[in-house]
Amino acid sequence: MIGVPSSQGGIYDGESVVTGDTNTGKPVASAAATNVGNTLCTSGSFSGTQCGGVAVAVDQTINMGGYGQVTDMVRAEKSNGFTMVGNGDSGGPVFFNTGEDNSWAIARGTVSAIPGDSDDWGACHGVPAGPDDDENARHCSWRFWYPDITVQLAGVNATIRTL
Repeated sequence: MIGVPSSQGGIYDGESVVTGDTNTGKPVASAAATNVGNTLCTSGSFSGTQCGGVAVAVDQTINMGGYGQVTDMVRAEKSNGFTMVGNGDSGGPVFFNTGEDNSWAIARGTVSAIPGDSDDWGACHGVPAGPDDDENARHCSWRFWYPDITVQLAGVNATIRTL
């Protein structure tokens, strides 16, 4: 959490950091709970902004390697099988575009996990993927999980900063 008055209520919305462009963004209008069927975008530092995801399940409990069991997660997928996120994108925003020309974002959550099964992996955007047989390489997936922003905020008694 950033608890200083100088923080901005915006998110990065652009290409992967591999392109060198890190100055593109949009203001955050609000935060909202995720419901099944909501469309989503992600903004990961390695993959850049990717849209076309859909929330397919809420209130999920998953096992995250090295962290254990995590509850209150949302499972999202990109229906055409193209990847949305990968290693290096964790912590990036999950959001919904809104406003005239999609110039504002509604916060939905934070990119947190992809499957460990190579059947769910595909070509990465931005920073390239590594070989599937290298567990330490970058892998990207069309399926991912994130905690709902309203649950995250309630858990730490916080509100989201907007512009």
